[in-house]
Amino acid sequence: MFKKQILKMKHGKKMICTGIISAMLLMAMSTTAFASAQDTPYDYFTGPNGFATQTRLKEDYTSSYINHQGVNPANVQVRSSGINYSANGGSYYVGVGQSRYLPNYVKENGRNNCYLYFTPSPALSCTLFGQWSPDSV
Repeated sequence: MFKKQILKMKHGKKMICTGIISAMLLMAMSTTAFASAQDTPYDYFTGPNGFATQTRLKEDYTSSYINHQGVNPANVQVRSSGINYSANGGSYYVGVGQSRYLPNYVKENGRNNCYLYFTPSPALSCTLFGQWSPDSV
């Protein structure tokens, strides 16, 4: 009986060590996976023709993300090198105070970076601000 308890204890310690190592690996992988999903602020006074955010690295096939706070709503495109890769081929209407995922085909077309292009709606001079990320996960 005593031998069985010793065997159970040794086996239990192995399970605990395996569990701890697995948890550490999952934490390391999740830190890497979410590295590009950091939100970047934008704050521009723009004319009716709109503006583009800074270009950022696109690391995966997920939608881009926006949390728009601006003074006016906007029509938003996900672009890379001047080409609109928004999934609908047009632009996404994003209201003031609205968060949205912006499906796009940037990575599917072999591009590694993207930016958002804003056109105020209605088209007039105004300040648009909020946060965005090229990857949503």
